[in-house]
Amino acid sequence: MEATLDIRAVKKIWFPKEHGAWAMTFSPIVSGFIVAGAIEWTGAWLFLSVLMFFLIRQPAVTIVRGLKNRRKPDLSVWLLFAAEFLLLTLAGLIVLWRMPRVEWLGFGALAAASLLVYLFFVSKRKEMTAPAEVATVSGVCIGAPAGYFAATGRLDGTALALLLLNLAYFVPNIFYIRLKARVQARQAPPDSWRGYLKAGMPLLSYNALGWLINLAGVAAGAMQPLALLALVPNALKDVWAVAKWHTRTQLDIRRRGWMEVGHLLLFLALVKLLVG
Repeated sequence: MEATLDIRAVKKIWFPKEHGAWAMTFSPIVSGFIVAGAIEWTGAWLFLSVLMFFLIRQPAVTIVRGLKNRRKPDLSVWLLFAAEFLLLTLAGLIVLWRMPRVEWLGFGALAAASLLVYLFFVSKRKEMTAPAEVATVSGVCIGAPAGYFAATGRLDGTALALLLLNLAYFVPNIFYIRLKARVQARQAPPDSWRGYLKAGMPLLSYNALGWLINLAGVAAGAMQPLALLALVPNALKDVWAVAKWHTRTQLDIRRRGWMEVGHLLLFLALVKLLVG
């Protein structure tokens, strides 16, 4: 079978259409920039690195799926992957050249590990499972301390606070979406409060875990107690999501999306106010 150049295959994957994925990818690094109060050229190149890391995910997934199913991916998909990998490498090298610090190797290794773990789940056809999504989001949250480090050259308590807060905000959102789109939209409301609690237990558990991790950060002196207030609106939203059941006919995706944008902007503003 000859290699082919299928432009239509590239058009389907080169630009992700999930608006939530874009927000989730870039919000952590933006939180690092706004807390630092500056963005230098190093930060700009780091932002480009994050962009290429985000874009390379879909062609990598397409290649893994093709190889898993014993279907040779189109040459165009390989070329797209190679071009994005080269741009990612170039941007990373420029970041390292502008700020020659060994910490960047750690950031790169953690980001690469999160992508490889996700691709492993893809190879097992389990990319939609909670562990796969948690691994992906955790890798994205590394952008928060990385953005702060690019602007200040420091990895201190503030960098750790940014990581912990972003993890506590974005990881529970995985289970918020699962609850609304995969549970409530497909089932009738339970007959008792136990049914509501059972359906919302994953969301509430990860929210509680995020709080515990951040409380440990406060106890260790890495962050001020007031920084925890940045998590309060999201926690209240999650509790309300469990209590208020939305069936498919009641679930307004567009309205829900704008609400998420509002919550995200509020989170970033609180992080700037309470951490910066």
